[in-house]
Amino acid sequence: MDPLRLQALLGVAFFPLLLWSLSLNRQKFPLRLGLWTLGFQFVTAAILLKTPPGALFFKGCDGLSDHFTQIAVQAARVVFGPLADAESLEHAFGRGHTFIFAIWVGALITVISALVSLLNHWNVLPKLVESLARALRFSLGVSGSESMNAAANIFFGHTESVLVIKAYVDTLTKSELLSIQTLGMATLSLGAIPVYSKLGDGAGHIMTATVLSVLGGLWCSKILLPETQQSPTRAGANLSPPRGAKSTVEAVCVGAEQGLFLALSVFAMLLAFTALIAVVNHLLLWVQTCGGVASPRKMESLVGVLHVPIAWLMGIPAQECLEIGELLGQRVVLNEFFGYLGLSELRQTLSPRAFTLATYALSGFANPASVGMLAAAISNAAPNRLSEAASLGARAMLGGLCTSYLTTAVAGVIL
Repeated sequence: MDPLRLQALLGVAFFPLLLWSLSLNRQKFPLRLGLWTLGFQFVTAAILLKTPPGALFFKGCDGLSDHFTQIAVQAARVVFGPLADAESLEHAFGRGHTFIFAIWVGALITVISALVSLLNHWNVLPKLVESLARALRFSLGVSGSESMNAAANIFFGHTESVLVIKAYVDTLTKSELLSIQTLGMATLSLGAIPVYSKLGDGAGHIMTATVLSVLGGLWCSKILLPETQQSPTRAGANLSPPRGAKSTVEAVCVGAEQGLFLALSVFAMLLAFTALIAVVNHLLLWVQTCGGVASPRKMESLVGVLHVPIAWLMGIPAQECLEIGELLGQRVVLNEFFGYLGLSELRQTLSPRAFTLATYALSGFANPASVGMLAAAISNAAPNRLSEAASLGARAMLGGLCTSYLTTAVAGVIL
């Protein structure tokens, strides 16, 4: 076997064992669920990454992403004029200055959010979610609420997916509660995919990562906390995603408004955390210089060193593990957005394999901010579960990270 694939195969074994070592019930390892999960992951990855139907899937995802980006840019030109026009910007500011980040990302998030809201109102997404949930429940044997939430995470954000099972949050078992949080950490929403696809290796790979992580997230959460209680939705759940809008126009308005607020949150987060990183790096460099360190390192580099073996276990070439480790460190300390921004800057220097696998590894919302967001969403659905959700937050983040890394290792074996 190719050495890089062998590295990834070791990772497929390592990440579940790491979670098992931290499990709250090591005597009850979900072996059957694990075998089915890994089987489905490898088969799905092989079909999507190595077959003609998979190539069509990738072409469709990338094509849709490109079309929506073009539509968003055209809409942005109406609002921002030449500031949203690549030729005008390059003429005014010089070669390489073809877009303004805030305008491009803001327009794309707003347009996609409006579209998702519209498809939800037209009952397109609810039908897809229900069908996928039914398939997950029968194939993996998970409860109705878990399967519905897992399917919803492919299309909606991690907080919106909690609303899909709002009626059942109050009666979830502790294992189900962790499963919902872990899946929220391990996946990306449909609205985020076009943005990250431009920074990473395309929409096809990110969508594949999301599908694989839905499967892996269910298993990883059960390793950390196996089910020992009787779930009220064990036999299924008669649920569907909520549709709050009463008309098509209202659905578009609500979606656009939500997208705008999300975009503003992204900009504020980017500004604040970039400044924070600069302050922390300044202090770190100063302390190291005062201590006589010849080659002081920034925070990203220090955290990156800790992630070097993680990157290696995902099948990334050894000489590129430090660079990928730094990106993983940014994702853990801050969020995946910073990781993808850093990845886009390394597009010309990384090998194709490392760039693609990094796209998988950065996929997911596993970061400290998401712990609070998920706890708030659960509290909104069932106030009495807040403390329990908060106590499981760190464990869910670990499960989400290991799910993304397991997904990457599976892709590393296939690629």
